[in-house]
Amino acid sequence: MSLHEGKPIMFLGGPITHLAKKGSPNNQYKNIFFEVFSELSKHAHVKSAHIEEDFGNIIYTPTEIAQRDLNWIDKAHILLFIFPMCFETGMPLRTDGTFIELGYAATKLKPTAVFMADTHNHSLLTQGLLQQKPWIHSKQITLEAILETAYKMLDELSWRN
Repeated sequence: MSLHEGKPIMFLGGPITHLAKKGSPNNQYKNIFFEVFSELSKHAHVKSAHIEEDFGNIIYTPTEIAQRDLNWIDKAHILLFIFPMCFETGMPLRTDGTFIELGYAATKLKPTAVFMADTHNHSLLTQGLLQQKPWIHSKQITLEAILETAYKMLDELSWRN
């Protein structure tokens, strides 16, 4: 796996559909995705459908999305997945696409961090995946926690300037 212009490639995954709804109380997570992307882009090439699609404002076909996202996971050195909670229900946001990406990522055995506050409302398989090595599971879904974990992962791979 080669570096891209001397920098590692990071994949940033998470729900888009629920965050794209205007006026949603979940929009604070949208800001976290933007800030994580902006900060990590100083040290890595960050691949994110959230940015690529402008949170649902740029439309791609399902085939284009599937091919693009799986290709990004294949090329990435580090994988980050953010699973926000819904402020209205207190339950994890429904995100079938991100769970498919997470399952695909599990087959790659790459350094992976999953930010998921509540695992009890997910399947036993999901709970088991979060215990895999070299995976990191954090129940904190804050900008600080995500960046701290991502920087630690970059440092462990000796890729942060």
